Amino acid sequence: MLDKANQKLKNARVSLKAIRRSGDRLWLYVQGTFPPKPGSGKTKWHQQSIATGRQLTKIGVKSAIAIAQRIDAQLVEEMFDWKQWANVRSKDEKDFTAGDWVDSFKQD
Repeated sequence: MLDKANQKLKNARVSLKAIRRSGDRLWLYVQGTFPPKPGSGKTKWHQQSIATGRQLTKIGVKSAIAIAQRIDAQLVEEMFDWKQWANVRSKDEKDFTAGDWVDSFKQD
């Protein structure tokens, strides 16, 4: 199932080369070369994985393919933002309190 999914990505010329599984529940991850995560201290793009939140099922694999395609489009358009794909915070957000989150939510 994963081999077919990865071949589909390759045929579509998606730069993300692999959907892989991990863990007992067979969670799916998109793997590729991404910019450094905020606060990581790294400066160059490198191989990383992004959790899709999907499990190894037929529907989960289809969804992971769509996620990989969406991420690839963001990378191509230079609109990729780790905040959308990973639970990471920039250095500016370190002191963001729960009250700040509530205020932000009220404004939205």
